[in-house]
Amino acid sequence: MPGAADAVAALSAQWRCSRIVHRREMAFMNRPFPATPDPLMRRFVLLSPEGAPVSLLYFDPVFSGGKVIGYVAVFKRRLPGVTPHAEIGITKHAVEIFKREGRKVVLLSLAPFADPRPSGFPESAAFRWAMGQLYRSAAVNRRVFNVQGHAEQRRRLYGRTIPRYFAWGCGSPFLHLVSLLRLCKAI
Repeated sequence: MPGAADAVAALSAQWRCSRIVHRREMAFMNRPFPATPDPLMRRFVLLSPEGAPVSLLYFDPVFSGGKVIGYVAVFKRRLPGVTPHAEIGITKHAVEIFKREGRKVVLLSLAPFADPRPSGFPESAAFRWAMGQLYRSAAVNRRVFNVQGHAEQRRRLYGRTIPRYFAWGCGSPFLHLVSLLRLCKAI
């Protein structure tokens, strides 16, 4: 499609303006949004009847033994006003294609603070409690990042939950969390 990179960049800019944190891209183990996909990246774009992109989803490859065994969703964008079901439809379509290709893994993304149950590891009960408070906080969900909406979207896609843990060697877990959030550009 002519001007595809410009159309995708415009979609991304409009999406960013509609986000809670719109001044900067939130990032964790991620890079700036590419208007054109990298060579191994897979891009799925939903077009309007006029041919303009209205929603997209980018996937990076997951390797094992030097071969691509699956993909991880790394970027999603949709124009303000476009139904959230567009992303679900694109995800379903991508997963079906990956299955036909024989890929074994499709990863979505993290749902931070969504399950603050005890991990079974030595841990700080106060820190676990604080993570639950952050997840339930209306202010956090309205002004920083919609963690509840993010977790709900993951649940709707009926994926298998893989626990991830926040670990630290010494010192206050709260200080380490603030450092991590600053690294992610969340604060």
